[in-house]
Amino acid sequence: MRDAAAVQAAVDQAIATLGQIDFLFANAGVIEPGAFEDIAPDDWTNVLDVNVKGVTHTCEAVVPHMRARRRGRILICHVQRHPRRRTSCPTG
Repeated sequence: MRDAAAVQAAVDQAIATLGQIDFLFANAGVIEPGAFEDIAPDDWTNVLDVNVKGVTHTCEAVVPHMRARRRGRILICHVQRHPRRRTSCPTG
């Protein structure tokens, strides 16, 4: 998901195989376990790379195809829960 070229290659392969992409369900998410204040800067970079950039790269790869066809739908969903907590809130 972090590698825009790899995402583009996957989208190109899907179009070559299937002929078109009608719907994109973009759902990616990681979370670093532990207390909020203990998460290292490199871990935050990983979270942002996957959760934000990955979805962005996927949309950037698919949107031109959908626009050219003047058809398509995108649903971006992000549901995340910390595996050891009842809430995803870092103070919870």
